[in-house]
Amino acid sequence: MRNIFENLEPSTQCLIAAAEAAGIVVEVVNAQHNLIRLTQGKHTELVKQATFTRLDSVLGAELMTHKQLTKDILQQAGVSVPVGQSFTDAEKATAYAAAQPHELVIKPNDTNYGTGIYYATPADTRANLHEKVAAAFAHSNEVLVEEKADGKEYRFLVIDGQCIAVCERVPANVTGDGNSTIEQLVEQKNAQRRWKEYPLTLGKIELAELEKQGMKSDTVPTAEQVVWLRKNSNISTGGDSTDRTDAASEQLKQAAVHAAQAVGACICGVDLMTTDLNGGDSCIIELNWNPVLFIHDAPDSGTPRPASNAVLRALGF
Repeated sequence: MRNIFENLEPSTQCLIAAAEAAGIVVEVVNAQHNLIRLTQGKHTELVKQATFTRLDSVLGAELMTHKQLTKDILQQAGVSVPVGQSFTDAEKATAYAAAQPHELVIKPNDTNYGTGIYYATPADTRANLHEKVAAAFAHSNEVLVEEKADGKEYRFLVIDGQCIAVCERVPANVTGDGNSTIEQLVEQKNAQRRWKEYPLTLGKIELAELEKQGMKSDTVPTAEQVVWLRKNSNISTGGDSTDRTDAASEQLKQAAVHAAQAVGACICGVDLMTTDLNGGDSCIIELNWNPVLFIHDAPDSGTPRPASNAVLRALGF
């Protein structure tokens, strides 16, 4: 890929590579905002951040940005979503959380990239819960408190009525070699990552997670010991991507397509929790209106899926 594209975000780089391979002329309109123009003959399309196109409406984006609105629409469409409530008052949110007998997720209503997400258990004191609720409210005027779904989280990418790819997003982690400290392992893994834009870090959240495991940044894990740095699985916070497209059942893929269609989305990232990709019980926790492509085009492990080509087809190229 030519150097002039290297300062663009990863998914845009993937789309550009696919476009050029298909003989489509690419022009960078605004690098700062990752806005490009694709031209083939008389056909021209503007694309922002790889998946923000004319194919999706502002209404659809607004619905998916608002997590509670998403849940309302999905419930009406018969889609399974986490049980919970949204709150604009921290005291009421805390009281609700304290009354629940199961693990909870406390998160802002309108943030992305895993920002402001906190986990709670029945063992948390009311003071602990209030602290987590207040921290979530620091990112939004509305906070969701909902039951933590069972299983692993997967990203189903839906484009133009088809499930194009399925990716397992693994929370930020390092694997011990018996010699290096966790801090050194983080540096080593960051040096090896293809996409430097989303490095592992050792900030407040990561250090707190290490402390829960009885470790610090200078701890030396044993060889092959996996050390988890976060609970949330977002790639933007250092998570890994593993392709699971072939393992996912057609039932789950169609559930993802149904969810995207419920909000009128052409290009949609469906975050789905399940205990069994072969078709077990599932729960859709979020929809994303501007999903990344690079975790499918170039996953950390597994088979690359041509998600960028699917965007180009949907645009009529």
